[in-house]
Order: sequence, then C-alpha cells, then structure tokens
Amino acid sequence: MKKQFIFVSALIFVFLIIGTVSSASASDTLQPKVKSINPTNNSFNVPTYHNLTIKFTEPVKAGNNYITLKNSKGTSVQFKKIISGNTLTIKPTSNLSRGVKYVLYLHTGCVKDLSGNNISIFKSCFTTDSTGPKLTSIDPVKNAFNVNLNKTISLKFTEAIKFGNNQIELVKSNGAHVSFTKMIKGNALYIKPQSLSSGTKYFLTFHTNSLKDISGNGVAYYKSYFVTSSGLNTNHPLSTVKICFIHHSSGGNWLSNGNGNLGAALNRNNYYVTETDYGWSAEDGDNLGDRTDTVNWPEWFKDRKMSHVYQNNYHSAYTNTIGNPGGENDIIIFKSCFPNSKVGSSIDDEKEIYNSLKTYFAAHPNKLFVLITPPGETQVSSYKLTKDLCNWLVDKDGWLKGYTGKNVLVYDFYGTLSETNSHHRYYNGVIQHVYASDYDGISPYHDGDDHPNALGNQKATNEFITLLNIAYNRWKNL
Repeated sequence: MKKQFIFVSALIFVFLIIGTVSSASASDTLQPKVKSINPTNNSFNVPTYHNLTIKFTEPVKAGNNYITLKNSKGTSVQFKKIISGNTLTIKPTSNLSRGVKYVLYLHTGCVKDLSGNNISIFKSCFTTDSTGPKLTSIDPVKNAFNVNLNKTISLKFTEAIKFGNNQIELVKSNGAHVSFTKMIKGNALYIKPQSLSSGTKYFLTFHTNSLKDISGNGVAYYKSYFVTSSGLNTNHPLSTVKICFIHHSSGGNWLSNGNGNLGAALNRNNYYVTETDYGWSAEDGDNLGDRTDTVNWPEWFKDRKMSHVYQNNYHSAYTNTIGNPGGENDIIIFKSCFPNSKVGSSIDDEKEIYNSLKTYFAAHPNKLFVLITPPGETQVSSYKLTKDLCNWLVDKDGWLKGYTGKNVLVYDFYGTLSETNSHHRYYNGVIQHVYASDYDGISPYHDGDDHPNALGNQKATNEFITLLNIAYNRWKNL
C-alpha cells in the first residue's frame, strides 16, 4: 500500500511538471520586435566603416530566411552577421561607398526568438557620409600676431580625421618652406614647426584632400597666416636719457604742447629734450642750425661739429618737465623740413648722401642716431620716388644692409603722414611699416599750409615713441 502511494505521487508530480512546461511553451506566441537600430532609419552622414546593430525586445537566434543590405542601385553588400543575446550585428566586409543610400531588409523569419517565433519583415534606410571634415578651431587663430616661437599649431575638426593624399604647407612670407612634424589624435591635428623666426609672417595651407575623415571625404582648401613675436623690448629707459633734436619749424611743432605733444611724450618715457633750430651754432658763428636740408647732413656729422651737438643744452619749442640729468646727449634725432620731401627725378643723390653718413655712425657706437624722414608737403609731385626712398631707408635690406651696428633708427615720418591708413609703428608684436593702398602724394594732415597739422603730428608721436624705446633697448642690449 505504501509503495502504491509513492508511485501515484511520483506520477502526479511528473504530470504537473509536463503540464507546466507545456503551458509555458504554449503561452510564448509573441514575435520579437526591433527595439532600436543604429544607424537610425533615414539617418544621414553615416560613416562608411559603420557596422549596423539591431536590438530586439528579447534574445534571438538565426532563422531560416535571409537578410539583405543593398545600395540605391540594388547591388547587394556582402556582410557577416553576429547574434549575441538580443543584439544582431551586421558587419560589411568592406567599407561602404560615400554618399550612397543603403536599405537593410530583415525578411520574415530571418531571426526568431528562443521559442521559435519569427520576426516580421523589417526595413531601414540610411545614407553614408559625403561631407568632408570642417575646421572648428585653430590655434594660433587665423591672422594672429605675437605668436610664440615655440608654438605647436593645433587644429580641430568636426569629426575624426586621417592624413589624405595632398600637401600641408608652412611657408615664410619670403617663400621659404618650413619643416614640421605632424600628428593626429581623433579629430585634432598637431603641427610642430622645426623652427620659427621672430617677427615673421607664416602661411599655413591645407590643400584639398590633405586630410580626410575616416570615410575618406577630404577637407576643402584652407589658408591662414600668423606672425611670430618679435621679441622686442618696448620699455622706456629706467633712468633719464638726453636727446638732441635737430629740426626746424615742423619739428618744433611736433615737439610743442597742444600740437604734436612729442616733447611731453618723450619726457614721460624718460627722455630729456635739447634742440637745435634756426640760429644755432656749433662753432662760433657757423649758424649750422640754419642748414638742415638733406644735402647738409654730411656737414653736421663730423667730430668738430658733433662734439657741440653732444654738449648742447639749448631748447626752444619745448620746456622739459623732468630734470636735466647732465652729461652729453646720447641720442641724436635729425630731421629735414618738408621741402626735402620732393626728390626730383631720381633718388640716387639722396642715397649717396645717406650712405656717406654710415661711416660716422659706425665710428660712434656710443651714440644712437635717429633719422626722421622729411614730412611731405600738402601735395608731393615726386610721391612715388619719395616713397621708394623712404622704403629704402627703413628696409633692413636697404640703406642699413650690411651695417653691423645697433645705433641707427629710421622713422618714416613722411610715410606715417601720407595717408590715414599709412603707418610706421609697433603693432601686434611686430614693427609695421606700410603705405595705404590709396597713397597718392596728397596728405590728409594739413590745414592750409605745408606744415603737418596737430592731428598728424599726434599720430606720429604715438607711433614713434615705442619705436624709439625699441631702438634704445636694442642699442643697449636690453
């Protein structure tokens, strides 16, 4: 009786288990559904190397129907498929084509759940990337000034990049190519120049397809420039330095308070001003101060004359607001008046005169000589040649080419006053010497006569002072 009871109980237990399993199996009749797909339906700019991932509402396994991936022309794409849990991954065996629409079909029964329920047909579309990477930032910024000589150039793009099949160039303003190393990290490119020169303009050029995104779309042509730091010291002298300014009426106006205010600006920068003007004599009765035309300068720059200039304490147009430090004038500023802006049909004679002065300058390295170009008359008939002369005087490959001393400065007073957009100044870390594109020999800085007006003189003061400080520090090796 006991054995019969055990047998019946066991039989009932087995039937219960079978019934439960059958009931569970019979209850799972739901199809697996697509929960998400990457790339999403109708998406654009899909990378050509992209795998497709489809997630379902439950774990799945391979079915007995097929999956297709075709382009817009109906051409099938070869791929591998991997199922893991509820995820199906489609891996094309080669990169897809750029800018092409693709259609993925999951046909009914190609995938089923673990109970054998088939999915229904599913379709999704996407279009591959056809847009090249775009620049989002560059350091140094486009057209930057005062760039550090050890700068690594960095550029960031809208997407990950790789090197393309065209050139990247870094070129000096004189056309010389600069060597560099380059490195890509994700969407960033880093360019390390081998060496940069101070105060130099560099052009960075990306030629079309020099960089590409991972899909192979190339960058567009891009060009930028930057200017390196000049390393120039613009600080004024720490102690008072004596200046002798050789001039006539236009120089006196430039110095005067309420006109050019140059004297006050010089004092603020620790320069004490002495002057020579009409009636001033070096040797008794020579009236050397009357003669300041370009042709007269060789008469001045002789030891027997300049010794008196160095000892001069006379001033007329400006009264100093700082004390006389005593001793000699260490800086000699010399300027001809506006009639000398007319150079006739040739500048060869002017060049000969200026070249003759360099021997004296070289023999006196303990003095700083500052040539101020003569200001223009209201209208200068020889304006093209006058500009050529001033450019030759200022250009490092002009008048002072081969001159090894550090004791000569040229300030282009004429050029500064030639147009509102003409300048000779320290600007954005470099010395800028430029004539306006509309330069025509007619200066806007006159009020009815040939003397520069207050507005022009004040413009020149603002631009000249910093150049004087730079020249002083260079001369003193500061």
